[in-house]
Amino acid sequence: MTQINPMPGHRCARCETLPDSSCRTGSLYLSPPMGPTAEAIENIARAFCVSLSHHSGRTLELDLTEESGPEICGALASDLGQMELDDTRCLFLAEDESFDIGALDRVCSLGEFLSVRDNQWFIELLEDERLVSWFQPIVQADQPGQVFAYECLVRGEGRQGETILPGALFDTARRSDLLFFFDRLCRQTAIRSAWAHRITAQIFINFNPTSIYNPVHCLKSTLETMAGTGLSFKNVVFEVVETDKVRDVSHLLKIVNYYKEMGFGLALDDIGAGYSSLNLLHQINPDYIKIDLDLIRDVHTDRSKGVIVKNLLGIARDLGIKSIAEGVETHGEWQWLRAHGADYLQGYLFAKPEPVPVVPALS
Repeated sequence: MTQINPMPGHRCARCETLPDSSCRTGSLYLSPPMGPTAEAIENIARAFCVSLSHHSGRTLELDLTEESGPEICGALASDLGQMELDDTRCLFLAEDESFDIGALDRVCSLGEFLSVRDNQWFIELLEDERLVSWFQPIVQADQPGQVFAYECLVRGEGRQGETILPGALFDTARRSDLLFFFDRLCRQTAIRSAWAHRITAQIFINFNPTSIYNPVHCLKSTLETMAGTGLSFKNVVFEVVETDKVRDVSHLLKIVNYYKEMGFGLALDDIGAGYSSLNLLHQINPDYIKIDLDLIRDVHTDRSKGVIVKNLLGIARDLGIKSIAEGVETHGEWQWLRAHGADYLQGYLFAKPEPVPVVPALS
């Protein structure tokens, strides 16, 4: 294992910087991808009697105020198609700002800009770090009362203490182009929570490779959090998720190799969910694979699923990779997986995710 000092190097601004959505009055500069989109924006401005100026090319300038801003933004979101929102570049300058070269850092898609303005709750949640980790045990297939590991699963906390489920969090992070910041905060929350609960088993922490530019810089704060807790690197497994969205395999391998050099374990999630995860198996050479829950559902009665899962388990054994079956909900599935050599199991049959780590009673 190579010992790498996590401290030197620049921080990743995208991982640690949130947009300022507090200002509501100023100029919105828009560069639409084609003439019809520009005409649609002009029609919206006329409909709401908003001042509009034309600049070079198709660049438009809209004056937004506290009163007109919500209506204009709502009309843009509803009247333009998703591709138009994605391909229209925009820059917002507050009324007391003038353009300088540094403003280029804030240029984004119109869709991202509108999502940020419409989801102030999410910005505030991230600013306040109102994220918590829940834990779901991963158990030994032949002795499900024995916990091998806990997967850390993120939840949000609303202002009134209500729980915000991960689907809403991740959807908003993607629409607002805040996945870098959100994914980083999830990793840190999982590490702190596992340490606070004094978990001695392995902990599995999800990471999205599309939210990391350069591991040396983007993972700096994650490694500092590890150093501040005393958790051993060898007890932490980073789980690669959403492999179907990976377009640059060499970039993914760069991240994976960095984790391996630090001494972390690696797991590949959702094996069998698509060609991409299988194709990555030999390139990543993970310590664990997690077989997709859709394949596990009724695996004991569905012949086609049985054939696929049996072969996936065989591939894992032949490659020296430990297997984890996700989404186990029935005794029939458990017994089939145990009989066919699955190493570990995870699912509601044993325990649901809980804010405090639990030990399954099933044996």
